[in-house]
Amino acid sequence: MAKEGRSLTGPMMLSVTPDWYIQTLRSRIKEIDWAVARQNVPRFIPTREQDGIALWNRDFFLYHADQLARYLILERFTIEVSRCSTKKTSRLPRREKPLRTLV
Repeated sequence: MAKEGRSLTGPMMLSVTPDWYIQTLRSRIKEIDWAVARQNVPRFIPTREQDGIALWNRDFFLYHADQLARYLILERFTIEVSRCSTKKTSRLPRREKPLRTLV
């Protein structure tokens, strides 16, 4: 049975909501041993970019997860607002013939 926030839609299909994604991301960030991750990753990253690995810790990634959550909430709000305004303008009747003016 699917957990809250997810729904199975077919064989191996999963529908992911922004809330479920952020909750799962934050949970995974809290589980990682960041000291070990900082030691294991440098061999996969070019030398010139390795200084940034020193910033890696739980708070760093939770901050970025929160920024992503804010973006997704704002994006969802923007989509809802644009849908509302589109509905209002799309219901205007189309005129096939120009209006006659009274003179």
